[in-house]
Amino acid sequence: METNLDDDESKLDISWINEQSRIQNIHQNYFKEPIDNITVYSLFINKNLYIDNIKCDKLPVEKKGDTQSYHISSTTILKMIQTHKTNKLTTHYKLKEILTYIIDTNPEDIQEYVLSNDTDSNCFLQTYNNMVDEIQIPESIFIFHNINSIYFLFQEKETDNHNHTYKSILKTDNRENPIRDNNTTKKVRIQDKIKLSQRYKSAKSKYTRKHKKQV
Repeated sequence: METNLDDDESKLDISWINEQSRIQNIHQNYFKEPIDNITVYSLFINKNLYIDNIKCDKLPVEKKGDTQSYHISSTTILKMIQTHKTNKLTTHYKLKEILTYIIDTNPEDIQEYVLSNDTDSNCFLQTYNNMVDEIQIPESIFIFHNINSIYFLFQEKETDNHNHTYKSILKTDNRENPIRDNNTTKKVRIQDKIKLSQRYKSAKSKYTRKHKKQV
């Protein structure tokens, strides 16, 4: 039985071999290039300000129109937020902040950066608020592509455990207190009967006096 080596090689993931080859020949591949996709970490912070959970995803980096700029679109960001707003069945989160860590140093500055004693990695950290429309992804040297990443910080929402029912001062519902209504109705009916009785007695008394005078 013959084995087609070409088919077997096409099924194998040999990207790591290509990457190792590029690293060995770094002096020939020492330039910045676009990032195809980037790792995204979603950090879920609970009410006690502890990280409750971390999720890892990959987001595609898209070319922005006909320019040489690359970004993650607002549609992709919104979908990401909507997906992670509910981390558990009963726990809801709100996006508080977005951080990007992208090493976009120019090739000619790498040596100086490595040999420097006061290197600060925070210079590659950029903060976005939760209303960001898009995230710019600058080109980076390929050896840093796996290090570059984005962080979505989600904060657990505060929930009100006390369910209060507030009554309107402008509208009252008589059905809320049927006992009081019945008592009120009974009082009204009794008072009406008393008034009718008094009117009947007064009319009867006037009729009697008038009848006696005529006699």
